[in-house]
Amino acid sequence: MDALVARLAKAERPAIVAGGDGWHAGEGRELLAFAEAAGIPVYCDWRAYDAVPHEGEAWAGWLGYGRTDAVAEGYINADVLVFVGCGRADVLSDGYTQGFDAETVLVTADPDATMHSGRTDQHILATPATFVRALAGVEAAAARGGRGTEWLAGRAEAQRQTAAHRPDASIDGVAQQMDLGVAFGELDDRLAGEAVLTFGAGNATIWAHRFVKHLAPASLVGARNGAMGLAVPAAVAGSLIFPERNVVAVCGDGDFLMNGQEIATAVAHGAKPLVIVIDNEIYGTIVQHQENHYPGRRSGTRMANPDFAAWMQSFGGHGERVERTEEFGPALDRALAADAPALIHVLIPDTVMPPASSDVPATGSARA
Repeated sequence: MDALVARLAKAERPAIVAGGDGWHAGEGRELLAFAEAAGIPVYCDWRAYDAVPHEGEAWAGWLGYGRTDAVAEGYINADVLVFVGCGRADVLSDGYTQGFDAETVLVTADPDATMHSGRTDQHILATPATFVRALAGVEAAAARGGRGTEWLAGRAEAQRQTAAHRPDASIDGVAQQMDLGVAFGELDDRLAGEAVLTFGAGNATIWAHRFVKHLAPASLVGARNGAMGLAVPAAVAGSLIFPERNVVAVCGDGDFLMNGQEIATAVAHGAKPLVIVIDNEIYGTIVQHQENHYPGRRSGTRMANPDFAAWMQSFGGHGERVERTEEFGPALDRALAADAPALIHVLIPDTVMPPASSDVPATGSARA
């Protein structure tokens, strides 16, 4: 710990990246408090966003798919990186292209550092809980050294701008009939950071990642490797484990159809999750890859979908179909109040893609 403090004290632009498992009993809040006192921004690895609460001056945002350039700038320009519970892996490093030059401290209980790529200047064998307990004996002022407030404040402001509720940009100059930027801002307002969110794979999840905050630990379940079909069964399990909490599955139409039949399990056992299905009648992530590499040559990605709201109703649950932005908030209120599993079927055009990674201004360069 003395060696770590010495590295942090000399650094001009240090950053912490929290991730992996083991953030269940408030370790993230304690890490964030130390980091704020020491002037060190804290990021979260891809789909480990619940490791620390999304509040305070040290919270700097999340890395991985859909991140903004403004948020990633702090990770890319850091001169010391401290990975806690995770390593420098594929997704957070933009395909092993960013963050490899910084002096690196790895905090993990894995002596082989299996999930870490690139340099390691110091390896601390510890779980997140063990490491955070050790931080309690460290003087934050010693780790701050001579750093001022500009570095920390800039990273916090970039995250606040990124997560600020706002309408998405129009599509080809035409206002969207269903604006997911507005819809997920309303979801964030209703959930107030206390819900359990579950995700499968796909572009449809990016709006929730960006606009819905986490304040409680162990409040996110999501595949980190692109596997589809997790959202609904995970939400059923979450609702059974935490019947007093809102549990929300966010999925695209393709992801929902992988395991949507688990609504039957919810009904059979008394679980009451809310499922939000974003329906653009395509496998959106695959189409994005097709358009990037072979423009205008979509192949095998069109879907023929049912009325998902009516399908939920057939199970005895609460289902609503939403096609316009102004319909979403009232539908959400009714779904959250329903004493049954609920589903909101949100229809969008197949031209809608996640918020652009560069729509929040950055002063440095980052790969989209």
